[in-house]
Amino acid sequence: MIRCIMQAYYRHLFALHFCGRTASMENLNPPPAVRLELGGGGGWRGYSAWPPEESEPLTLFLAPGGALHHPSQCGADSNSTGGAANGPKGNVNGSKGGAGEEEVWSYVYDPSDPTPSIGGPSFNAFNAGVKLMRPLEWCRDVLTFDLTPRLTEDVIVVGEVMAHILFSSDLPTADLLVKLCDVDSWGVSRNVAEGYVRLVLPDDTPTPVRVVMATAYKFKKGHRIRALLCSGAHPRIARNLGVTDKEWECVQGRKGIMRIHSAVGKMRSSMTLPICQGGFFDLELDQFGVPLAHPR
Repeated sequence: MIRCIMQAYYRHLFALHFCGRTASMENLNPPPAVRLELGGGGGWRGYSAWPPEESEPLTLFLAPGGALHHPSQCGADSNSTGGAANGPKGNVNGSKGGAGEEEVWSYVYDPSDPTPSIGGPSFNAFNAGVKLMRPLEWCRDVLTFDLTPRLTEDVIVVGEVMAHILFSSDLPTADLLVKLCDVDSWGVSRNVAEGYVRLVLPDDTPTPVRVVMATAYKFKKGHRIRALLCSGAHPRIARNLGVTDKEWECVQGRKGIMRIHSAVGKMRSSMTLPICQGGFFDLELDQFGVPLAHPR
């Protein structure tokens, strides 16, 4: 990769001096501080800082029916469909009324049968990067939440994605893994980004948890944004055995109930996306698709 960039740089210098282009630095724009390629076929972009200063946060709330709701959809008079193509699995307790009412989703995590790892950051070349999420979404200990309806225009997400989850468990320690996924017009789900935390929890008390992940991705028109929540990624992430006693650690595990709360008091479970539709540099590419050193 470094070799390709250096070759592109020297080809550009040759063109400046010998192909009729002026070599004056006054006619060259300064290179952007950040160069990146958007996932989802968004092409190369350049930004003046990371995270981009032009990004605007968009908060989506976890809502009954396995939905991700925009704040405008969370009122009592919401006209949203309130559903999801692949709603949460497991037990659902609490109210099932409007989008603004509280609901609790639960699933059982068993360290002897841990949630598998599919895609994402990994040194395993056969199970890394973008993968189909359907095998993972079929697991009993996985929850999914979909933004409804489908996107009516392209949405570009660049920066840090933050998931604020109200989480509880009957175990003293538990894991929480959050994936941001892209669901195409055929209903095929692929991972975009993920974040993971290991927690020490009070007994059955909802605790606000923040999970941070970074991405640069273009969600295309007609697609859906999906949040996937679970408590493991074995074997990439070591199993949480649900115990804090060092004497029993790595010897005996405990099965436990994990709970996701839609709201507790004024706090609500949500996912915040950095929407960055403008403020970028168009990067000039060479014949190999590598951005040139100085965009014109």
